[in-house]
Amino acid sequence: MKTKGLLRFPADRRSVGLAAVHFALVAAGFVVAPHGLGAAVLFAAIAFSSFMQLISGHNAIHSPMFRNKTLNRGWQMILSLTFGYPVSAFVPVHNLSHHMNLQTPKDVLRTTEVRHRSNLLNLLHHVVMATVHIHVLNFAYLRVMRVRRPVWFAQVRNELLAVVAFIVVLVAVSPSAFALFVLAPYLIGQCMIIGFGYVQHDGTEEKSVHNHSRNFT
Repeated sequence: MKTKGLLRFPADRRSVGLAAVHFALVAAGFVVAPHGLGAAVLFAAIAFSSFMQLISGHNAIHSPMFRNKTLNRGWQMILSLTFGYPVSAFVPVHNLSHHMNLQTPKDVLRTTEVRHRSNLLNLLHHVVMATVHIHVLNFAYLRVMRVRRPVWFAQVRNELLAVVAFIVVLVAVSPSAFALFVLAPYLIGQCMIIGFGYVQHDGTEEKSVHNHSRNFT
């Protein structure tokens, strides 16, 4: 059911709430500055939250959350701060490469590149290889879109600048808190979303209408 307000669907309020919780957790890391077990629990919560925000970023690219385009662009900038990477980068890697060419050589996230005996080793190897492929494709796509789609390129630039400014401010406040409660969760969240894709697609029937992936609800 659609709403009559700023959001297109009532369920999108959860995404806003989860993002607010994420920033509250990060703020607690800087203001409360917990140690020992408290720091470990907060770190784990922020890392998992960063992963959840990546899912929100994925959803925002597939289905914009707000009715207003400016608000959607602002939302993407906010989400970019939660995992340290431009949300718009989902477009070349996820929408164009992965969805349109699932498990083929054109899919930079394909799981068929790793075939060790150990599933755990396959998972870890996939995360490393996919990370390299993602950055290579993003840089190549950005070079082309800078001319072909300057509006989209400007959005990526704005998201990246927002992330850089956010990082600079937090490092200035507390380098140690930034490393523990922001940088490390960034990296863990990004690795989790890539690893989740491996579990979702490896060994499935990519040409099937229904069995091309595993769904988790």
